[in-house]
Amino acid sequence: MQFFKRFTRYHPVEGEQAELAEKHNVMFLRAEDGTDWYDAQKKFATDTMKLVIDDEGIIRSFSRDITTLWPIDKSVAEVEYSMSFDDVWIDGGWQYRDGKVSPRVYTQAELVEQAERKKSSLLAEAMAAIAPLERAVKLGIATSDEIASLEVWERYSVMVNRVDTSKPEWPTPPGTSKPLEIVWPEVPDNVA
Repeated sequence: MQFFKRFTRYHPVEGEQAELAEKHNVMFLRAEDGTDWYDAQKKFATDTMKLVIDDEGIIRSFSRDITTLWPIDKSVAEVEYSMSFDDVWIDGGWQYRDGKVSPRVYTQAELVEQAERKKSSLLAEAMAAIAPLERAVKLGIATSDEIASLEVWERYSVMVNRVDTSKPEWPTPPGTSKPLEIVWPEVPDNVA
């Protein structure tokens, strides 16, 4: 299995590559060991999966066809192809470690950052629901359903706002080693 560490752009200064770069605007990449990207492509087997990974080992792209990949500022690893790739996405949730593909293990800081984004999104959703209901109440034209809905959404927004993501301390369930996920309040439904 092949592995080439961190391809970066370079400009050939002589030979056919320099001519291609100048006349046809062809871009060239080189791995840390000096291997040109176009030469490296010839070293990969046709029946394997090729992964483009960032410096943290996060999978950013993959394909069985090496010619479809462009690993600028990334590394390329080759692994056995398996049907498990049907479940792999390039959304940052998968990693390459020790020659294997696995779900990404997030750092505590990354988990807090994700929780902050989720909290902001949930609060924005709540505020979007609250605004027209508040307006109806302010103008004295709110129905009883709208008044009830406003209270439900306001309570929900307060509960979401109370979630402390800056220093989460989740207990670990007995018999496991994985911390509990944040339990978010349920989004109100069946309200006007």
